Amino acid sequence: MVRLKRSRITKAILVLLVGGILLLLSSPEPEQPEIIEPEPDPYPEITLYYGLDEIDSGTALFPSTFLGETSEAFFIVHNSGTGDLRVTDISVSGGDASDYSLSNNRFFSIPPGAGEVLHVDFTPGSPGPSGARLSVSSTDMNNSEILVDLTSSCEPIDRPDRVVAIARSGEVVLTWDPVQGAESYNLYWGNDPEIVDPVLVPAVSSPYSLGNLTDGVLHYFSVTAASQHGESEPSDTIWAHPGPTYYLDSQLGDDANNGSSPELAWNTLERVKAHTFQPGDNFLLKRDGFWTGMLEIAENGTSVHPITVGAYGEGVGPIINNKGPVAGWDDESMWTSHGDNLWSIYYGPWKHAYRLWLDGDEAVKAQFKGNLSEAYPWIWDFDVEGIFLYSPANPANRFTSIEESQAYSGTSLNVRNVNYHSYRSLMLEGGGSAVSLTGSNHIEFIDCEIGRYTGGIGMWISGLYLETEIKPSDYGLIKWCTVDPWFRGTYPFEKAQTEDGIHMRDNVNHWTISDSVISNWGHTSIDIFQSTKGTTTNYNTVKDNFFTSAEISYGRAFSTKGRPGGCSYNLFEGNIVENCNVPIQIGGDHNTLLGNIVYGQTQTTVFRDAQGEAIVLTPAMSGNQEYSSNDHEIINNILYNTASAGINDQEGHGESIVGNRVQGNILIWTGHSEDGEHKDVAINVGNFIDPSMPATTLEAYILDNKVLNPGVLRPFRYRGEYYNSTVFNGIENDFGDIIAGNIELRISEIDLDLSPGELMTLSQN
Repeated sequence: MVRLKRSRITKAILVLLVGGILLLLSSPEPEQPEIIEPEPDPYPEITLYYGLDEIDSGTALFPSTFLGETSEAFFIVHNSGTGDLRVTDISVSGGDASDYSLSNNRFFSIPPGAGEVLHVDFTPGSPGPSGARLSVSSTDMNNSEILVDLTSSCEPIDRPDRVVAIARSGEVVLTWDPVQGAESYNLYWGNDPEIVDPVLVPAVSSPYSLGNLTDGVLHYFSVTAASQHGESEPSDTIWAHPGPTYYLDSQLGDDANNGSSPELAWNTLERVKAHTFQPGDNFLLKRDGFWTGMLEIAENGTSVHPITVGAYGEGVGPIINNKGPVAGWDDESMWTSHGDNLWSIYYGPWKHAYRLWLDGDEAVKAQFKGNLSEAYPWIWDFDVEGIFLYSPANPANRFTSIEESQAYSGTSLNVRNVNYHSYRSLMLEGGGSAVSLTGSNHIEFIDCEIGRYTGGIGMWISGLYLETEIKPSDYGLIKWCTVDPWFRGTYPFEKAQTEDGIHMRDNVNHWTISDSVISNWGHTSIDIFQSTKGTTTNYNTVKDNFFTSAEISYGRAFSTKGRPGGCSYNLFEGNIVENCNVPIQIGGDHNTLLGNIVYGQTQTTVFRDAQGEAIVLTPAMSGNQEYSSNDHEIINNILYNTASAGINDQEGHGESIVGNRVQGNILIWTGHSEDGEHKDVAINVGNFIDPSMPATTLEAYILDNKVLNPGVLRPFRYRGEYYNSTVFNGIENDFGDIIAGNIELRISEIDLDLSPGELMTLSQN
């Protein structure tokens, strides 16, 4: 046996230990087993929205309505989870469930992050409060059910609208629109604007003549509707001033008469102009009457004795018209042939043909003489003051009539340098502008139809430039009017053949335009504009009107333009804008858009930059840097179904665009037809038109807006980049912008057909 000494054993152990340690130090670490976290199972999660407000429980308050009418609202059933959501049942039960109806009562599956729209109608069966319970059941992780109380109320009957009062000596004739379900009407009147202690005349009907009134005193009237269920709220108050009255009859009148009664009526507008009216006088034109020329009353009324111009008798409103034949059109010798079926006729001096009718049908003008054709058969030539017309034969022999909008005079109603006039139930047509109002204060237009056949402007309203002063046109009212040029057609070359419906320029302040229909104007329905330095178009209110440009190829609802302080503090509230094709433009400063509904905004076919936005904050003066678009408030508006961006706060030519507040707006399905930078965009801020120049869109306040777009993940465009709401709200910037509280909600591509009633529900909530 070989025996080892202890010292050798110890030495060997040390060698092995050292060698092992060196081996460990030089060897790679052993692989660690990979730990894979299990992915959570997909889970659905149901969320319910009333409009765009989350409402997991509680009460959904419908707007009140009137017996026999329907109030509409919509909910969104949304899947905020990560797995498909199966909605098993949607129903209304309990209480007055029969008053509520659903567009559907069952969904099958909603993918993650998407939603479906549920339409709910409220049609009350009786007056008073109404309530029921909406139940939405789903197969999420908890098989949850959302219960929401639906509540609303029903007024017994709607109030009368469009109450018009026409006074004569000792008498006032009142008319109003009928109310659905009304069995009778009650008339209240007194001698103070508030009608604090009214005289009641029960069970009246329209028209109603109230006699035995004191001349020379202002009287005030309101009307209610009544049925077996109760009485409505009172109508708006209307005033009238019984007093001396003069009459005009285009058929049976005679200028040799004194005009003091219908039997002794005058006949012509020239006789009216020759008369000297006194404060408190009434002047009435017979219905179904027709006059060609210009109405002008040169005398002032006063605040307590205004001058009123109105209508009497039965039939349509009296018409003052300036559409008429082109002088000499039926004389062959007046036409000059230029070959190639081109003819011209001199039409001057001091005339300008805007619109032309051939055999009673309006003809669309050409862009240039070179493209005159049967489709675009005429054009006006400024240089030779002539109408050029395409015709295979001499126009005098080919047509039975050729008419133009300015054949006789520039306007149908001239209101110049006068105060306290009220014009009621008139039809004012033709002329370069149907109404020309300059340097006149406290002027009213109530229940008038204005602008048919006019050449360029429906109502021109401006200050008056006298030799020694500039007189403003302040404190006016346009109510229950229709302002429409009745141009219908596509004009592919530029703006349509008309311009503005109501053009307010230079020293026009404190006007109210309400409850009117202003439509199909080839530039802007209402244009509030400071052109001349030192003038103002401030503190005007445009409220509860309806706008559309659906029947022409280029037209916007309204716009403001001006230098700082020159077009300011104008308010646009509660208006409905439907199917226009040029955006609302807001320039000047400190103007407000509040609670308007803009829907169906399309793209004009006239220009390449299709202009399908709903609202654009811009000076809109093509590079004139004196003009601005600063410190506006765009608040609580609803923008639905717009071809391009909903709201665009963006520099265009280096002008000042500073301090605009866009807050609390609801934007639904915006940018869906845009092929460019505003595709699917709800709100756009800034653009850096020239990257080498400093940005001019500064201090934008984009707060608490709600966006609902089908399938869109990044609906906010900020200085050229696209963001979802989470990132958009967190943007840090060097431009003074404040962005917070904006949210977005995505739904499926289908079922986004919201009615005007449902949009009204959003605006009222």
